[in-house]
Amino acid sequence: DYCGTDNTKFAIVYENATGQKLVAKIGTIGAGDAITYGTAVDVTAAISNNTQPVIKFHPKKSNLIGVFWGDENGVFFKCGTVSGTDITWNETGQSAAMAAEAGCNGGQGATFFDWDPLHTTTNRAVLSYQWTISEGDKTSKIIACTCGDDGTSITFGSEVDIHTASNQAPSTQFTLTMSPTTEGKGLVSYKLNDSGGGKNPAMKIFTVSG
Repeated sequence: DYCGTDNTKFAIVYENATGQKLVAKIGTIGAGDAITYGTAVDVTAAISNNTQPVIKFHPKKSNLIGVFWGDENGVFFKCGTVSGTDITWNETGQSAAMAAEAGCNGGQGATFFDWDPLHTTTNRAVLSYQWTISEGDKTSKIIACTCGDDGTSITFGSEVDIHTASNQAPSTQFTLTMSPTTEGKGLVSYKLNDSGGGKNPAMKIFTVSG
């Protein structure tokens, strides 16, 4: 993800093949095609069954960064600060509903989030995920949270189902985007793979208050 206030800086997150944990780095783009990376920082300890993680700078506060993922211990949102190319993680948040997803199979789910760029009273993020424990529990969900400027004091709202279907498996093709023109409005899109092998794209517009 590119930094919204510095177009020479970006963040990446990936799974470390040797340690089976998620790590993040800050990169900078210099003259020509020169890219320089800072030191890799652990996001998690060793995990399994994780989704593809998503990392994003806050669009208006270049020192605030968040990363969202799911693994065998549930779904997590971690926030921290960036100084130069150094990341300092300050808090890992997990609502009761996100903790209840422990035991899920990340290989059959997806996680995505976006900051709300027009919400000025707090730093608000909206998180969405598709997750599966069994054939009877394959639900798309969304939840909002806020944090302080230093990435601490993560507070969650109430989780809401985007979609429920016992006969459809969630796809890893899943996105969420907050509006750049209307505070609290966003679009979530996803694709469901039905039991007959069909592909069913869908999208919903939502609003967030509080």
